[in-house]
Amino acid sequence: MKTKLSLYIMLLFPILHLYCQPPQVIWILPSSGSPIPFVYSGGDEFNGESLDLDKWDTHGGLHNRRCNYEVQYYTDENIEVSDGSLKLIAKHEDIFGKPIEYEPEDYIIGDCGEPNTARTWHYTSGNISYKRPIKWELMDFRCRLPNEGQGLWAAFWQHGGVPPEEIDYIEAKGESPEEIHVAIHYPDGSLDGDWWDLGFDLTNELRDYLFLWKPGMVIAKCENIHVCSYDLTPELTKATRPIINLAIAGNGDVPFSPGPNDDTDFPAVFEVDHIRFYSLLEEGSIIEICNYSQDPEDMTSLSGDQITLGGDNNCHFEIKENEFLSVIASDNILLKKGFHVHSGGNFSAHIVNLYDDNTKSDSSLFSKHKTEQYSAKSNDQEISNNDKNVVQSIDQYNSIKIYPNPSQGEINIELSKGIENIISISLYNNNGEEVFVKREILLFNTIYISHLPSGFYLLKIKTSDKELINKIVLK
Repeated sequence: MKTKLSLYIMLLFPILHLYCQPPQVIWILPSSGSPIPFVYSGGDEFNGESLDLDKWDTHGGLHNRRCNYEVQYYTDENIEVSDGSLKLIAKHEDIFGKPIEYEPEDYIIGDCGEPNTARTWHYTSGNISYKRPIKWELMDFRCRLPNEGQGLWAAFWQHGGVPPEEIDYIEAKGESPEEIHVAIHYPDGSLDGDWWDLGFDLTNELRDYLFLWKPGMVIAKCENIHVCSYDLTPELTKATRPIINLAIAGNGDVPFSPGPNDDTDFPAVFEVDHIRFYSLLEEGSIIEICNYSQDPEDMTSLSGDQITLGGDNNCHFEIKENEFLSVIASDNILLKKGFHVHSGGNFSAHIVNLYDDNTKSDSSLFSKHKTEQYSAKSNDQEISNNDKNVVQSIDQYNSIKIYPNPSQGEINIELSKGIENIISISLYNNNGEEVFVKREILLFNTIYISHLPSGFYLLKIKTSDKELINKIVLK
């Protein structure tokens, strides 16, 4: 069921597009209540010279597995990454092949009964799908829809599961440059969707879209303007893979007709500047997971203040082949005994500073100073952890006291033991610059920072085997 305004969301900080790295945190202001942080869990800036095949699958040798009666044939040659963006290029050219090249000719496609017989196709185009399935995340998608005319069918969507579930965030036809189609496809075959007229051209320049899939609802925005909200009845339960493609519609009584006419210009380009995924982080949340084995309904990103994965010998936290998990915390991440990444599994973990300036090119103070980021993509070997501390908070240590915090300009650091293992005490500002360092460590240390601007700082205590961190507020 669609609703015109179920939740109003607004970016508190504008997203600038003059940098190579995405903001690590986006704050969202709901219609009521406090701002909500969403933390970066993955995506692609398309800044390389070719598609990153560690993140994406291509679908060359494929017409379409579904019964949309499209008339294009997908090839890898129609996918280009250049000048900081992805281009899916549709061409008017002949190519001979089976609808699904890797299936036999007697294979029947979907429910429409179309045979997999080789034939000549008169159009080629590009299609990619993100390898990590997504569930309940915020998506920042910046693109320019094709402006070459009738019959072009650009789409950004999620699809997967048995029975299949689908969210169409953008479906756009070249003959309707101010409209997008947003739709929900439920596993029982029912559909809830509509065309939305945004009132401005979506094909003449890059446009910013924001999509939020949360429990019970999908919300779409464009250029910070609310487009639509859909209540999910029933709930979609599967983590599914995002897809970006440029199709060519058919003619007649088929989905999204009409097809191209004599005025349609080829080649046609669907350009994507970036796609970014963000996971909701509930401040104050502590996540501890002992036994874990991923299933299709699990989220593939975890975020919280403190996250502990695994445990003693009775805990088995496993990331298996072709499984993905991105873990993001604002304070600390602890990987304990029983945590295991199998060969072919994909795992990453990093710390974010919720109060850093999102509009800066190096928005993550923590990644800049390596406090630290941990990632494992196991292709040839298995990875296990014996109480791996990705990063630890000073708050966990009773032997270290820091006060007052917030501070008016003087900070006391009191140590009761273990000072022989401490190498340095450092303070970093919000730009990632070291503004104080002390290497002669005493049991009682005072640092004076009244000369510094008010704001948030990162206090780092470096020991021989780890780095301890604490947020400092200077009034």
